[in-house]
Amino acid sequence: MSLIFAQWRHYYQYKIIINMKQIIILGLSFIIFSKVFCQGYEEFLKRGNAKFDEKNYKEAILDFDSSLYINLNCEECYFKRGIAKLQIKLTISGIKDLTKVIEANKENDEAYYNRGKAKSNLMDLKGALEDYDNSIIINPKNSDALYSRGNVKYKLHDYEGAIKDYTQSINISANNSDVYCNRGNAKSAFGNDKDAIDDYDKAIELDAKNDEAYFNKGISEGNLNLFKMSIDDFSKAIQINPKKPEPYYCRGIAKRNKGDLKGALEDFTRAIELNNKYADAYFNRAGIELQIGKKQNACLDFARAREFGNSQVVNFINKYCK
Repeated sequence: MSLIFAQWRHYYQYKIIINMKQIIILGLSFIIFSKVFCQGYEEFLKRGNAKFDEKNYKEAILDFDSSLYINLNCEECYFKRGIAKLQIKLTISGIKDLTKVIEANKENDEAYYNRGKAKSNLMDLKGALEDYDNSIIINPKNSDALYSRGNVKYKLHDYEGAIKDYTQSINISANNSDVYCNRGNAKSAFGNDKDAIDDYDKAIELDAKNDEAYFNKGISEGNLNLFKMSIDDFSKAIQINPKKPEPYYCRGIAKRNKGDLKGALEDFTRAIELNNKYADAYFNRAGIELQIGKKQNACLDFARAREFGNSQVVNFINKYCK
């Protein structure tokens, strides 16, 4: 009987040794496999980053997909894939990726900032404002987030708040022409065209090709009845970008206010050529045509102005074109 027990004990000891060997082999295999697996995800991430840097966003997204298939916890993969999606207008999907980043790391100010930009593009201004707030709380030196939050506040007609954010952004980084230009816009909307002109001048100093700065400076000068200066700045905006109808239209208004009806008529006509649904240009061209005795042409332009949404024109049609 003792011999039988001894044989069974020997047998089980042998089995335990064999099982332990198998466990050790499996463990080593798992370690080796995990290392190869992780190297695979890093390789896809590296390749995706290279394509991202080349602005080959569609191909980069495929590599980030592969990386995440291997490692679902790759924060950088979600972040870069989200940004790449935003670059090719996959906005909703990009927001979802950035949300995953934020869920994993609530201290990632860049994820909040970029999600805020995406929400702003979707006109979710309240959501964008919240994201910019969080980005700035985490990193108060993020001048881009301050600038972008200023843009949202401007859209919400909080001009004073926008000016404060633009100013903070400038205090951190004073070399962005667009920040000065947009602060000028906020100052103008707040009724301070004189200071706005100073900001537009600074924007132009930083970027002589900033046609928006010339254009908006021209508007502020017009508001101050500085029509000659206004005409000069609209002309500079047109010289930089001759395909925009708005500077022609605004220069036409300035010329009309200076008494240059012929020049104004030419500018309104050019604005209409660039945008044949420009209701206000038709309306103002009709006003000059009435002044110079071209009533038939004026009535045709009044009709087009009404067709394209000008609400002022009805009384003129009733008065001059019945």
